[in-house]
Amino acid sequence: MSETKTINAFLKTRFMERATKAGATVLEADGLSGAARVIAATLKDKGEGVLVATPDLLSQPRLTRVLPLQPARDEFNVAGSVAGVSPGRFGIAETGSIVYAADSRLDRLVAMLSPVHFALVYAENIVPDLEVAGGRIRELQVQEGHKYVSFVTGPSRTADIERVLTIGVQGPKELYIVLINGASETEK
Repeated sequence: MSETKTINAFLKTRFMERATKAGATVLEADGLSGAARVIAATLKDKGEGVLVATPDLLSQPRLTRVLPLQPARDEFNVAGSVAGVSPGRFGIAETGSIVYAADSRLDRLVAMLSPVHFALVYAENIVPDLEVAGGRIRELQVQEGHKYVSFVTGPSRTADIERVLTIGVQGPKELYIVLINGASETEK
């Protein structure tokens, strides 16, 4: 195994361990078609309802052939959906976090308001630590011009209510990270 593959395998393993420890469920898939199948299988237990997605995913036939994705119309549509799907730009192995970049508030809300959220992250886009992530975030904002860049580590948690830990009050109650292996340039 080459040194690059060994490093990538280490980062992927570390990311999965940290994300799981933070309360996320990590699912692996081969390509976008595999991601769609994994999401569909997981949704069988979630009941019927709207599955919202960001516009860039609505134009991906590998997803839309399998999943009944709908555009997010407003905050109520997103919060009332069964789940949301959005692309994570990269993962951070050190923390198990996903970094999202969005241009519109509504696109951002798919990741922040859906009761169940599926984050699509390419395994090749996992960075080792927050220092490297900082440089990537600068690229997202300065070079690519994204208005909203967010870090997400696990499902929403708060202990504000009488110091009792509550899951899902201020964001997704469940976070599924679909780690996509073997991505091709045409899928991105």
